[in-house]
Amino acid sequence: MKKILVVDNHPVMLKYMKELLQNAGHEVWTAEDGLAALDLLKEQIPDVMFVDLIMPNISGDKLCRIIRRMPGLENVFVVILSGIAAEEKIRFAEFGADACIAKGPFATLSCHVLKTLEQADQEIRFCNRAGTFGLENVHPREITSELLSVKKHFEVILESMVEGILETVADERIVYANPTASALIGIPEESLLGSRLSEFFEDTDRDRVRSYLTSDGSSPQCSTDNRPFNLNGKLVLIKIRPVKDKFNKTIVMIHDVTERLRMESQLQQAHKLEAIGTLAGGIAHDFNNILTAIMGNISLAMAYITDQARASEKLSAAEQAALRAKDLTQQLLPFSKGGAPIKKPASLSNAVREVCRASTKGTSVVCEVCVSDDLWSAEVDVLQFRQALQHLVGHAVQTMEDGGTIFTSAVNIFIDHNSVSPLRPGKYIKISIQNQGRGIPEELIGRIFDPYFSMRDLQAGLGLATAYSVISNHGGTITVDSKLHEGTKFEVYLPAHESTDTRPSARAIATPRKQHCILVMDDEAVIRNVVGDMLSHLGYSVAFAEDGSEAIEIYRTAMSSGNSFDGVIMDLTVEGGMGGKEAIQKLRTIDPNVKAVVSSGYSHDPIMSHFREYGFCGVLDKPYKLSDLDNVLNNLLLMGQPS
Repeated sequence: MKKILVVDNHPVMLKYMKELLQNAGHEVWTAEDGLAALDLLKEQIPDVMFVDLIMPNISGDKLCRIIRRMPGLENVFVVILSGIAAEEKIRFAEFGADACIAKGPFATLSCHVLKTLEQADQEIRFCNRAGTFGLENVHPREITSELLSVKKHFEVILESMVEGILETVADERIVYANPTASALIGIPEESLLGSRLSEFFEDTDRDRVRSYLTSDGSSPQCSTDNRPFNLNGKLVLIKIRPVKDKFNKTIVMIHDVTERLRMESQLQQAHKLEAIGTLAGGIAHDFNNILTAIMGNISLAMAYITDQARASEKLSAAEQAALRAKDLTQQLLPFSKGGAPIKKPASLSNAVREVCRASTKGTSVVCEVCVSDDLWSAEVDVLQFRQALQHLVGHAVQTMEDGGTIFTSAVNIFIDHNSVSPLRPGKYIKISIQNQGRGIPEELIGRIFDPYFSMRDLQAGLGLATAYSVISNHGGTITVDSKLHEGTKFEVYLPAHESTDTRPSARAIATPRKQHCILVMDDEAVIRNVVGDMLSHLGYSVAFAEDGSEAIEIYRTAMSSGNSFDGVIMDLTVEGGMGGKEAIQKLRTIDPNVKAVVSSGYSHDPIMSHFREYGFCGVLDKPYKLSDLDNVLNNLLLMGQPS
């Protein structure tokens, strides 16, 4: 006597097989479909199974594959019962069956059923896998062939879709999964079938998934509320389409939006940074104007009281504090519209090494640096790049209270058209900074580049926001990967540039000349006053203008009287008036040999770097000291006529 399980969705067939096998002295169980069979197999292990090939929910071939993966069922003798054997060759061995019987007249069917049982008795498992019993008793049907063709057509479509497609029954158990769905969940289809869909989502999402699946079916359901589900570490949106038939199934479409949401997050980050840009730029500009007055007056005071050592010491300390304030404005400038980087081809090798060495000096943290010998050059604003890297390495150091090692590397990479990346295809330099610190909680990773965002006891500020803005302005990006209590890894991607000799050209050193007249144009009275005093101290005579229009008139009048100015210092930006960019063009029509210096708190403005292209002969970054002003004017008055 054998224990036999018969699985068939046709009640007449179930009744016939049960009576046939019981009369032959066997213990028989029945199941109306593949799901019912799986439930029964959790409690009973048969010796032989007869499985209908075409069934709702789980088909016979898929049920065989599942059985062969289940512990204790590897050796069950499985016989396929096929009603389409005349229309399609059944490759039953490929899905783990031991024999196949074509459904035909009951009289011949009975003979084939009993014959296969004899094979099972003799453990003859493979001798007849090349053929199907009873083919001589069945005939092809045109309608069946057409339906099978349609079925294959839709199977090809479903298997080719980039969306995950699942089919569930009323109790949310999965009865079909296309390859994309299996890949998203990370489990083969054979292992998915019979499982409940909600089990594969995060605990916080399961109730919402169930609510979608258990809807009354009156209308399609779709997760379009900007609340994606977490599925196997991926963010997905799902659409529910109830199938209104007697089986009450539901089609579930799963769309992976992980990459899209990541790119949207980056875009939102860029928008937030842009939102503070105008404010930051204005603050930096005004702050630098104030600092110019502070530093200028301090420099003058130090010049007047050099014989008083103590007073000089205090003034020197104040000057250093003002310089630190200048550094703060440099952090703000990359956020502003006036803070575009002044990019030049440069090697990053030394910068990476020097920043890592300086950032870990005096700490218990060691920085191991590995830079490729053939590292490509990049078109960067070196000062801004160093600043960004300092913030990233500084953050890595800050999160390692107990010391440890930071691993930094710089390598060449190529991003092709097939890469999943927000960057354009091409050559890039990838700089990795990985520490062994506390890590960043998953829920905070998306906020670490926000200005002044702080993780608990970590110091809030502009550091990481500045780094993100600088790298973005260079056409690159920063990615972050972190695990709590294990560490954080930043990866900086910068577009590469062909190697260029960036060595600075030699500059002539000349003897200072004084006793000249300088025209100062600035809309800030406090700047005009302090610069006037500084110039007077250096031995120059001074005239003043509040904007470009006034400067042009004063300059024209002086030329007409034969008392031309030896130099002009012009503020680049004048609120509500003509600034230096426009004024220098008009001045050069009056005097092609005018010697003008551009000055601005927007030190990263392109005009400040490429000042000669705009007609200027020199540049003064606000704030500046007495010695800075002296050096610029000495060079200005000794240089030749502008081209």
